[in-house]
Amino acid sequence: MPKSVKFLLPAFLLGGYLFLIHRPLGPLPPPAKFFDPLRGFLQPAAGFTHSSAVDLSMPALQGWMKILLDRRGVPHVFAERAEDLPVAVGYLHARERLFQMEMIVRSVRGRLSEVVGAIALPSDRFFLENGFRDAADRAYAAADRSHPAYQALERYAAGVNYFIEQLSPADYPLEFKLLNFSPSRWRPQNSAYLLKYMARQLSWYSSELAFERLRRAYPPEVLQELFPIENTCPAPIYPGLFSDVPVASLGLQIFRSPAPLPRSSFATAFMKNRGLWGIVQNRIPRFQQPPTPSRLHKKLWRRSGARGGDYVETFDDRFETDAPLIGSNNWAVGAAKSASGHAMLANDPHLSHGLPNYWYEVDLHAPGVEVYGMTLPGSPDVIIGFNRDIAWGVTNCGWDVLDYYKLDIDNSGTIANIEGKQEPIEISHEQIPVKDQPPQEINIRWSRLGPIVNRDGVDYAMRWTGHLSGNEWRVFYDLNHAKNFADFCAALRHYGNPAQNFAYVDRQGNVGMYSAGLMPIKTAARSFGPGDASDPAQAWPDTPRADQILNVSSPNSFVPFEKLPHAFNPPEGFVESCNQKPTPDHYPIFYDWNFEAPYRGMRINELLSAERKISLEDMKAAQLDVHSVVARTLTPILLKAFETGDNATSIVAAALDSLRDWDFSFRTHRVAPAIYHAFWDILDEAIWSKYFQKDGVSYMYPPRRILLALLQEQPGSKWFDDPQTPAVENLYARLRQVFTASTGKLQAEFGSDLNQWRYGRYHTLRAAHLLRLPDFGVGPVPRDGEDFTLNVAGGRDVTHGPSMRLVVEMSDPIRGFVVNFGGQSGHPGAPHYQDQIDEWLAGIYFPIRVAPSPDGLPNDEIEATINLRD
Repeated sequence: MPKSVKFLLPAFLLGGYLFLIHRPLGPLPPPAKFFDPLRGFLQPAAGFTHSSAVDLSMPALQGWMKILLDRRGVPHVFAERAEDLPVAVGYLHARERLFQMEMIVRSVRGRLSEVVGAIALPSDRFFLENGFRDAADRAYAAADRSHPAYQALERYAAGVNYFIEQLSPADYPLEFKLLNFSPSRWRPQNSAYLLKYMARQLSWYSSELAFERLRRAYPPEVLQELFPIENTCPAPIYPGLFSDVPVASLGLQIFRSPAPLPRSSFATAFMKNRGLWGIVQNRIPRFQQPPTPSRLHKKLWRRSGARGGDYVETFDDRFETDAPLIGSNNWAVGAAKSASGHAMLANDPHLSHGLPNYWYEVDLHAPGVEVYGMTLPGSPDVIIGFNRDIAWGVTNCGWDVLDYYKLDIDNSGTIANIEGKQEPIEISHEQIPVKDQPPQEINIRWSRLGPIVNRDGVDYAMRWTGHLSGNEWRVFYDLNHAKNFADFCAALRHYGNPAQNFAYVDRQGNVGMYSAGLMPIKTAARSFGPGDASDPAQAWPDTPRADQILNVSSPNSFVPFEKLPHAFNPPEGFVESCNQKPTPDHYPIFYDWNFEAPYRGMRINELLSAERKISLEDMKAAQLDVHSVVARTLTPILLKAFETGDNATSIVAAALDSLRDWDFSFRTHRVAPAIYHAFWDILDEAIWSKYFQKDGVSYMYPPRRILLALLQEQPGSKWFDDPQTPAVENLYARLRQVFTASTGKLQAEFGSDLNQWRYGRYHTLRAAHLLRLPDFGVGPVPRDGEDFTLNVAGGRDVTHGPSMRLVVEMSDPIRGFVVNFGGQSGHPGAPHYQDQIDEWLAGIYFPIRVAPSPDGLPNDEIEATINLRD
């Protein structure tokens, strides 16, 4: 080899090496940058480890502040001025959850693809086309600048930005280094994006397009029987609501018809059209080519009979566009029912499991302010918690607040017929930045009714209360400062979406519940198929333009605040909500047809209605309760099926013996829960698939409450026959078939030794990191509970459940216990990233430490101190 080549070759290879290690590798950052020992991933992020003492000068402050971080990483904040508390919360959120905050904001703004790449395009399109970003921007623009809540958003942003400004690239959290981008400056309106993100998870669902498919394929009498509009609840949230008030005095109609029917003719029309389904069938226009649900959508419908989004994308991460099926529990006990004589409250919101968790725990003190509880990173106020006078908790209402209206748009694509008038369509042409690719063009269309979307070739305007409301941050600011039930109600008057059941207790021993939010006054038919935008009778009456914030007290559009379901010191001595139907049958407003099944509500009513008084330990035990009302009801029916008929095999007989000895509690060490769960897991499919899958199309299955009612009350129902066999099967024959099949599956998976069928092997929990980073998630780990237990753990592979557990007693001093899913930190590998998981799984709580002054926290409880000055 020539000497010149020998000399040039190493130089060439070195140059190529240096070039390559400074180039991104697809979605990964440049290796040289990522592995840099001084600034790369090995360099801990700011906030990853806590120094024992930090002194900082923060220009945004108006006085001094001391923050004590305890052994769980919970900050106890003491401020000279109350106006500085939002600054501290913003700083702390950024310190621990900066990447989580960044990704939520980017999701709603449609800017994930800019840092993640083309995989996020379906998510970006979803949030933009469905108006989430625009709704947040308009809500923020309409905010009352004079209210302290608005100033709190600005001061919160100052705290976030102070932390970001102190960062060098070496200090960035790991995820920023992996994706090779820098944190964005925080704007006050980013808090509005967070609230729309949560609203999308808790209220963005509609069954209308799924029902349209059903109406095209099945006669009205089938739908009336299996999808009844009437939904009697054995344990409503407000059992005595309006029991002493004549319906007519409310001045509200029941089931306004899309095409007006005289009140006197309603009963006649009901009979003539074969029930309300006949009215729905005859009076709502149909559209061509009904959309076919995606695989994920079909799975959600089949497994639960509950609502999922009609529009499902495939972006597979924590920002997927079809929200998990989630709920919550809360209950409150008044002084007369309490063993201590003090009112108590319990709350465990059910959300999708992931790391970092949604909640960040704080203890805030300033002149006139003492508040403790759970915040959402991105917002300055305590969302669930207590102050010195009251405590509050929330569960999801589940009202139907998203409607589709078919649009007749002219050939130019700019004019639509809305309520009989030709109205312009607002069209904005935008680009979605995509990492390492050209930007993607997108058109965002708005009508007076709301954003316009296309579903399988059909244009619809969507009307959603989340596009219209915008004062939620004021609500939580006012709740943080409330002193009594009057203040509590005054705060909730401004609440719009997502509608929530707010539980209440106070130091005087009072107890209450208020279902707050925008409840549209509309016809029942509006939940059972898309409407016609050109028909004024199908609108929410007098609804203003979609870019305006609604007057929540407008009696012509929404149920007046005073008429929303609520209770104060009810005769039972307690209140509870578990996402079941709030109102008894005589409540004169239609607001949905298919609430969460009532079984969790039935169970907590059993526990709280006991003759003995309730203690704080009882409240914790109820949150951890895994006794299933459904299993208690269904198992005897299953066992009865084997009293007659063919003899069972030995493995089936052994499985039946296990069920006979079962107490209907779903514990990981037991075998019976796995046997029952495997049976129930395929029962829906076995009964309904023969009827609701045909010609290659899958249709929505009836709710589980309907199947359970048939099992209990109609064992001879025609629905238990298998139409694909010549024999005519009855209930018991089908149960034997399904149970034999389910035990066969367990035997194939775990062997013939029933001791190996333990529920903990069958039923496990997983929680992934935000970016699905390996080794930074949880599981699979055994998990107690099931879909209908108070300690919820739905499905076989558990991906959602209690995101935290909180119980509070309004004694003096206030007592309480809490445990978070995960921990305080969002930094993978940090001490408080998942240091509460074991306790959460085991049902262990941490005592709440409310420190009224910096000297109120013992030194051995303090992990770090942060001193902040202006």
